[in-house]
Amino acid sequence: MYNPMQIIVSLCVGAAGGILAYRAGVPAGGMVGAMVSVAAVNVFVYPMPLLPLQLRLGGQILIGVALGLQVTREAIDHLKEMVVPAALMTVALILAGLLIGYLLHLFTGWDLVSSVTSASPGGMTEMSLLCDALGGDTPRTAVMQLVRMVSVVTVVPWVLRLMLNWGVK
Repeated sequence: MYNPMQIIVSLCVGAAGGILAYRAGVPAGGMVGAMVSVAAVNVFVYPMPLLPLQLRLGGQILIGVALGLQVTREAIDHLKEMVVPAALMTVALILAGLLIGYLLHLFTGWDLVSSVTSASPGGMTEMSLLCDALGGDTPRTAVMQLVRMVSVVTVVPWVLRLMLNWGVK
């Protein structure tokens, strides 16, 4: 049985963390801040129960709506010129994610679902939702995706600046 007060506390902690991280300029701050703040309270202060299925489904629907709204007619019009590069990039990234995920599985003993969803280059939210739907270790995938995202957002701009300074075009 779910305690409504625990759900409200979880949502408030997440909202506070999300707003703080967003205002601090953290990439994907709303999501990252909410996740980190709830995880920190859950681990270090007070263990909180999972949200009821209906709330998790509602969250998935909201994320789907938000992602769907980013698809515009202009984006579709530009897709024609991007078909070949997008197909090549997609195949390469899927293969890389599957290979790295399989290696994670072999070397760590983690289950295959969690390993592949942790290593795949999708968004943290999408990969965590996929992991959950496939019965994997969702917290593990969320943390691995968070580490990947923070690393990419931190390292790539620095490397790009170096490349541009060196005259790479």
